[in-house]
Amino acid sequence: MKKDKLLIVEDDIFVSEIVEQVLKKNHYNLNIARNGKEGLELYKTDPGQIVITDLGLPIMSGKDLIKSIKEIDEDALILVMSAQEDPKLIIDVMKMGVYDYLIKPIDVDDILIKIQKAMEMSSLRKMKKIKDKEKIIRLENQMEWYKYKDRVEFKSELQQKGNIHTTLFENLRTSFTQGAGFGIISSLTSVILASPRNDKGDYILNADLVNIIKENGEIIQKAMNSFEELEWIIHNELKLDKLSCEEIYNEIVKVKVQLQKYSPIKNNKIIINDSKSIFSEKFIKMNLKYFRKALQELIINAMKFSIKDSDVIIIADLVDDSFTVSVMNTPSTDQKGRVGIPDEYQNIVFEPFFRLSAYVNEKYETLDYGLGLTMVDKIISKLNAKISILNIIFHEIANGTPTKKLEMVVTFNAI
Repeated sequence: MKKDKLLIVEDDIFVSEIVEQVLKKNHYNLNIARNGKEGLELYKTDPGQIVITDLGLPIMSGKDLIKSIKEIDEDALILVMSAQEDPKLIIDVMKMGVYDYLIKPIDVDDILIKIQKAMEMSSLRKMKKIKDKEKIIRLENQMEWYKYKDRVEFKSELQQKGNIHTTLFENLRTSFTQGAGFGIISSLTSVILASPRNDKGDYILNADLVNIIKENGEIIQKAMNSFEELEWIIHNELKLDKLSCEEIYNEIVKVKVQLQKYSPIKNNKIIINDSKSIFSEKFIKMNLKYFRKALQELIINAMKFSIKDSDVIIIADLVDDSFTVSVMNTPSTDQKGRVGIPDEYQNIVFEPFFRLSAYVNEKYETLDYGLGLTMVDKIISKLNAKISILNIIFHEIANGTPTKKLEMVVTFNAI
C-alpha cells in the first residue's frame, strides 16, 4: 500500500538515487526534482507533499524553494538534507520553519525515522486544519439560521444578501424553489391568481395549467415519500442477509446497466471492473434493496457533477477482509470555482439540505432537495459499513496536465 507522497529535490543524482531506492523499498510515493524551480512546480501541482530538499540547488536555491513553499502553505513540512554543517546556517534554515535538518551522508535508519515523524505531524496538522474549517462552516450555518428566524419578516433583505456561504437557509431555499415540484407550484400561485374568473368569482384554469399542477403535485408527493423513507431508515434497523461478494457485485452491475440511460445527457460512460474469483468466497451482511438505493444515488450524483465526455468508474475490490465499492468521477467546477469536495466539507455534505452546488438538472429525474447524500450516509451506517470521500490528483496522463478525480468509497467488513 502506498504511503503519503514525498517530494525529493536533489541535484546530486547519486544521493538522489540512494534516497529514492530506500524510500521506494518502504512503499513511499515519490516525486523527484533536480532543481529548485522544478521542485516548486511539482509542489504547486500537489500541495501538501512532505518536501525533502538540498540547499545547494541549481536555478533556484534550497532557501528560495523553502521560502516559496512556505508562501503557498506556511504549515508545509520540509526536511533539509545538506552536507553543510555550519551552525549559523543550520539555525537560519530552522528559523525558516523547516521540520528537521539532516546532515549528509544520510543515515538510512535516521531518515526513515524522521520521515515517519514528519508524516505523523502532517496528518495531525491536516486533521486540525480540516476540523477548524469545519467548525467555522457549521457555526456560519447555525448563525445564518438564527438570523433567518429572527428576521423572517424582512424577506427582501434576505433576498438581497450578496454573500451567503452555502448556509442552511440558502440550501433550503435552493432545494425547494429550483426545478420541478415545490418551486413550480410556488411560481404557479401568481399565475392562478392572474387567471380570469367566471360570474361567480371562480377561477377559470386552462387544461395545460391544470396538467402542470397535477404533474408537480405528483413530484411533491414523491418528495414527501422520500422524507418519510429517510425518517424510517433513521429510526429502524434494516434486515440483513448473508450474501457473497459475488452476489453484491452482480447487483452493482444491474444498477450500472439501469443507470446507463443517463449517459447521453453529458456523454458520461459508466465503467465497472471485472469480478474476481475470490468474491464468491467472502460474505457480507447486506440489505440489497437499500444498498441499491444508496449506490444509485452515488452514481447519479457522480454523473450530475462530472464534466462532459468523462467516465464514471465503479471499482469493486476485496482486500484482506474489506470489500470496497468505489464510485469515481471527474468533477466539474462549481459556481465558486471549486473542483471536488474540499476536505473541510467532507463530513458536512452528508448533513440534511447541505449542498455545495445549487445546480439542478431535471434530466436525471432525481429529487434535488439536498437529501441524497444524507440518505446514502444513513443507509451505509445501517449496513454497518462506512463511507469516505477522496480527492485524487492524477499526473500520469497523455498531455502532462494533472487532472482531479473525486472518489466515494464504501467499505464493508467481509467474513
